[in-house]
Amino acid sequence: KHVGVDTFENLSLLCPLSPPEAGTILRLEKLLAKPELFDEEFGQSDQFSLYDALWKSQTLFGDVPAGKIGTKKILLITNQSNPHQDQSDERRKAMKKASDLFHNHINLDVLPLGRKFEMERFFKDLVQLADDDRADFGDPTVKLEDLLKIVRKRIHKKRSTGKVYLEFGPNMKISLNTYNFISKSYKPSKVKLAKDTNEEVVVQRNFFHPVTGAPLLPSDIKKYQEYGGKRIKLTQDETKAITMLDGELGMKIVGFKPLSALKWGHYVRSSGFIYPQEKMIKGSRQVFAALLIKCLEKKVMAVCSFKARDSSGPSFVALVPQEERKDYEGHQIAPPGFHVVFLPFADDFRATPTVSMVEPEPEQLSAAKALVKKIKMKGYHPEAFSNPDLQFHYAMIEAMALERDDVETPKDDTMPDMEFLARKLKDVGQDFLESVYPEGYDPQSASTKRKAPAAKKEPVVKKAKTVDVDQEFDMGSYVESKTVPKLTVQVLKDYLKANDIDVAGLKKAQLVDEVYKFFNGKN
Repeated sequence: KHVGVDTFENLSLLCPLSPPEAGTILRLEKLLAKPELFDEEFGQSDQFSLYDALWKSQTLFGDVPAGKIGTKKILLITNQSNPHQDQSDERRKAMKKASDLFHNHINLDVLPLGRKFEMERFFKDLVQLADDDRADFGDPTVKLEDLLKIVRKRIHKKRSTGKVYLEFGPNMKISLNTYNFISKSYKPSKVKLAKDTNEEVVVQRNFFHPVTGAPLLPSDIKKYQEYGGKRIKLTQDETKAITMLDGELGMKIVGFKPLSALKWGHYVRSSGFIYPQEKMIKGSRQVFAALLIKCLEKKVMAVCSFKARDSSGPSFVALVPQEERKDYEGHQIAPPGFHVVFLPFADDFRATPTVSMVEPEPEQLSAAKALVKKIKMKGYHPEAFSNPDLQFHYAMIEAMALERDDVETPKDDTMPDMEFLARKLKDVGQDFLESVYPEGYDPQSASTKRKAPAAKKEPVVKKAKTVDVDQEFDMGSYVESKTVPKLTVQVLKDYLKANDIDVAGLKKAQLVDEVYKFFNGKN
């Protein structure tokens, strides 16, 4: 039969090429539960054309709107290692179509079924025509396990976050792509719906003149900066110019520092990554590679001024070199390039309070080192741990969409395996407890909440903390020097209360205005 496809015999379209939907998933589950329904609707036949299947698969990608596809991939699942063995014309057409897929940037992968599947008879040549770099096809059982994981995993497409220039000096710059290696995953944002129609509610904000009621344009709205008790009006263009600080977009190298000068405690925000691109400036790749090689040889980093966009302020960053790393199979696990580490400004440093700590004994240090060495995880990778809150959220959505009563509780990978730790630590954990805590210490009893005493004392009424604004306090000197905003909120409130001025619900800017009004009224 042919279902969903009008022009080809023995070729059917089971599901349209679209994001997964509840109806499609329920239909597939129904066919899996009752295989006879599949035979009734689609049937079976030994006569088929692999060329027609690949051609139709290619046209399905063309039906999807532009921008809705990240990558194009055809996964061919088959248990026949040598189709069209007596049809040379069909084999030739299939090979030609595989070459067409390669030129249209469509990946072709084969998932063989059965242990006696022989890729060399036909599909090895077919896949290599669709991918020149493909040499190893791996174990089909492993590929099936990976496929089952990928189906239920949200894939984040690694796209460039922007394009910038790296300037070395006058008339010397290269073009780069910027990337974020790490970003936080959030739950999908809430959507407000109308109560009666269940349609999405769009929030729109408009500004109107308080007297005439006429709508205001963005050019009619002014911003202000309070200085010296006065409000200085600023237009939108003036505000934008102040934000830009007349800085040029991109990166500019200002010098080099040894890698040892970068202190990992000077963390400001998550770093980025840069990689050359040739579309804007030809030759950027060669210059970038030369800079990377020399920085790795000399163990130095480049310090640059950086301005990502017009609305962002300037920053100083360190370009930390990273060489390419590959695993034992030759697959890249770390790309060559520079990490963009944001450097702190002088006012980012704070005076840390000195806290007196009890110095541990040498035997306690030894016990702690042995404990940490035992529980250290080998081969740690953050992708191995899923956010349990997100996983449960998606499980709830899945259960509601598929109309299921039971919600599958995902495994919390962040919780330690206590039985495994007990077997691994053995006596090391007990040695640490005995060296640090007193004899007879019970962590369960120590964490329990203490019971309240039988007889309760009268509660002590705490007095509100106030500042004594006496007769010697000279507010007039602050008013004359226009430094009233430097006073604390409590001092301002106490002064106004002493002069019988209501301060309930007033913010600091309003308190400062009241002080200036009070003195202007006196004069």
